[in-house]
Amino acid sequence: MRLIFTLIFFGVLSNCGFQPIVEKNLNAPRFQQYIKIDQPKDRNEFIVREHLFRLLDPPIEEKYLLSFSTNISSNTGIVTKENQTTRYILNSTTDYSIRNIETGDIVYVGTVFGTSSYSSNINTTTYSSNVSKQNSMQRLSRFTAEKIITEIEINGSDWLKKDAIKKQSN
Repeated sequence: MRLIFTLIFFGVLSNCGFQPIVEKNLNAPRFQQYIKIDQPKDRNEFIVREHLFRLLDPPIEEKYLLSFSTNISSNTGIVTKENQTTRYILNSTTDYSIRNIETGDIVYVGTVFGTSSYSSNINTTTYSSNVSKQNSMQRLSRFTAEKIITEIEINGSDWLKKDAIKKQSN
């Protein structure tokens, strides 16, 4: 009885339709190995860039340039009866594009949204509030980098193929 159940169980699992996101040809270089990251314009973009370096494969050839611009806004989250703010919410919008370095054509464009928050209690010092804000901005920047990489991994093979077809037709 166990043997029949085991065979049925594995038979159902093998037909579930799961296919990995990565391409089946493991000998081919991954498209992330062709991406160069643009220079940051401020501290938050520097943190995003550093985290992108950790997540991307080292480039074997710089064919594409990843450029991004981050806008972070701070909103009041919680206000006490005495009209003192004790929680702040940070919202970020990051627009990014991937450009073919050789032709200058933009091959992919995306936008990433993120949210983080931090506390600034009534009894805390300015220093601890600033540290909380910096930690929250770092979390938000790391989240942004991870989301950009995720979108690149999901859509990268498509824009890489389209760019290769475009080059062949020229």
